[in-house]
Amino acid sequence: MPLTPYPKPHTSYLVPLFAFCFLFFTNTTAQSTVKNVIFMVPDGTSISVLSLSRWYQFYIDENQTRLAIDPYICGMIRNHSSNAPIGDSAPTMSGYMTGYYSQTGFVSMCPPTSENDLVKVDALLSYTPRLTVMEAARISQNKAIGLVFTCEYPHATPAATSAHWYKRSDYATIQKQMMHNSIDVVIGGGATLMTQQDSLTLIKNGYDVLLNDIVSMNKSSSHKLWALFGNKGKYGYMDYDWERDTAKQPSLAQMTKKAIELLSENKEKEGFFLMVEGSKIDWAAHRNNPKGVLSEFLAFDAAVKVAIDFAQKNGETLVVICPDHGCGGMSIGNKLSNKGYDKLSLNKLMEPLKKENKDKKLSSKSYIGFTTSGHTGEDLFLAIYDSRPNERLSGLVTPKEINDYLCDAVGVKSLDSLSNFYYFKLTDIFNETEFDFKSIDSNRIKITPKENPNFTLIIEKNSNKILINKQEWQTQTPAIYVDKTKTWYVSKECLFLLPN
Repeated sequence: MPLTPYPKPHTSYLVPLFAFCFLFFTNTTAQSTVKNVIFMVPDGTSISVLSLSRWYQFYIDENQTRLAIDPYICGMIRNHSSNAPIGDSAPTMSGYMTGYYSQTGFVSMCPPTSENDLVKVDALLSYTPRLTVMEAARISQNKAIGLVFTCEYPHATPAATSAHWYKRSDYATIQKQMMHNSIDVVIGGGATLMTQQDSLTLIKNGYDVLLNDIVSMNKSSSHKLWALFGNKGKYGYMDYDWERDTAKQPSLAQMTKKAIELLSENKEKEGFFLMVEGSKIDWAAHRNNPKGVLSEFLAFDAAVKVAIDFAQKNGETLVVICPDHGCGGMSIGNKLSNKGYDKLSLNKLMEPLKKENKDKKLSSKSYIGFTTSGHTGEDLFLAIYDSRPNERLSGLVTPKEINDYLCDAVGVKSLDSLSNFYYFKLTDIFNETEFDFKSIDSNRIKITPKENPNFTLIIEKNSNKILINKQEWQTQTPAIYVDKTKTWYVSKECLFLLPN
């Protein structure tokens, strides 16, 4: 239902809402043979990471000649920020999810114009939230949605999939939006970030909340689950896979398998959209740690195998794998191999990596090089499993083309139309000549029709909760107040909450 009552009231003014939404969704959806989408992001993964991982895997076991991802590599991606060739995770992931290029720090929100813009940026859309394809899959196609990752949950990539803001480090804003955006299954890092009040809010809305409890996660059959792990750092990100305690933290493959199980078994939904991120490939590359990069990418590749195995058995599942940017400029070969590089054996190249452990720095005899501790701007690989004949993308593609491909696969005809409906300017719904506005506090605004002062509608920022004469309703998307432009964006569903 476009508007979920909590609790259910008996109000005649909602009839136009349901009639409108039926027509609206009918006109903006299309038939599709894809029931499920698994979108997988190996964060910060350059093509050289695939080469090193493949050689290292073969060195450990000569029967392992290919990665799970290898048969599905089909093209290249030219990804970047709106104003810089080298992209940040927030805007590059936002491009896949919304179809819009953006700037560093922006998660699924349009940027302001810049003198360095590489693409046309519409000044009228500056600081406007744009609906993601995952949100659209839930709203217009009744699909269950989920997130799997190893960083903390409000980090850039999960945030760009399910939240909208101009400052990726503003975790308080982002995590509240994520908690109020009807994500069915969330499994990943950030256990120490989840407060008791956050847990109570989720529980009130029907979720099971598990913190550092791998046993309960494995046993869970809940279709509404937040299972968080990790106690590292301020926010509780998960361990690198090579140092993970398997009795306390699940692997990325295990989390992916569990999320697929819970989402696919939800009979109230018409399939699912799942985002899986290998978060810490990027983190290891930032630290110029080749063993960490190997560990994290091979853990991601194991999750790819889980996804592909499910897709092949299911027959109605699309798997798309896209790095968001490169990182570290890693190479097989460095200054030590300036001479004699063509005489280096596989043993000499790989053995230092095999011997490295978490208590020692990488051997000075390593031939793995890095050019930077930052991101890099090379083109990225694209890998797709698509059972539909002649539908798979190939060649050099852009984030917009990937977004169009995802929208078509899940049956979303116009993501922009949905975005303009669910993130609509408040003042265009309630004009100042007919309504009074009053800020209750820094988080809430009260709206009262001038001709009906006994009717009040209270909207809370970063929440999908709406109070109508003290009765609670939930819209499909959280309301967003952008302080930069002093503008509220709310679901147009609010228009139909008014009395006749």
